[in-house]
Amino acid sequence: MNPTHSKAPLALAAMFGIALAVPAFADNSFNLNYAAYYSGAIPVAAIITINPDGSVAITNPSGAAAYDGSDDSLIGVVNNGTTALTSLTLSGNYIFGFDGADGIDYYAGLPISAVDNSYSGYGGIDAYFTVVDANNGTVHFASPISANGGTDFFSLEENLAAVGAIQVKSTGTVPDAASTLSLLGGALLALGAFRRKLGFAA
Repeated sequence: MNPTHSKAPLALAAMFGIALAVPAFADNSFNLNYAAYYSGAIPVAAIITINPDGSVAITNPSGAAAYDGSDDSLIGVVNNGTTALTSLTLSGNYIFGFDGADGIDYYAGLPISAVDNSYSGYGGIDAYFTVVDANNGTVHFASPISANGGTDFFSLEENLAAVGAIQVKSTGTVPDAASTLSLLGGALLALGAFRRKLGFAA
């Protein structure tokens, strides 16, 4: 659905510089990146959290449902893992059945990312999709979500407020700078030891 009727008050508020309420969450440590672009209250239907051990938790701490009151949901991501997050492979009933210009970008008046190939503004300001079918696909983050507390967001089809309505099949990660340096250092030490071993053998 395209909630055109709900945009007029937001436009008027922006025109006259009226500050709208910043979204409040049960988990006050969570802050979506869209707050920098949009000051209105948009419910977060689900928060996907990557834990330090690599496990995944899906919660709905605010008790929120679809942001348009019908069939489109805002998804927050918190990466508490030790490596940057590049993608999430998801499954759920019709969550990739994008229809019409009713993604979060259109709804909240956000700039549509140049990489968003959903054509409906579902990707937020950073995400894009590889869709297998209406029930399965992958969300990619053009700028990987940083480790140890980085956040991002995107939107999906259907009301996903109920935990269990969406499943994370796999995650894509890249080592952060510290991890990369650590791995490189370990490889150099191993190489040095191997060379010394060859020298001794000679």
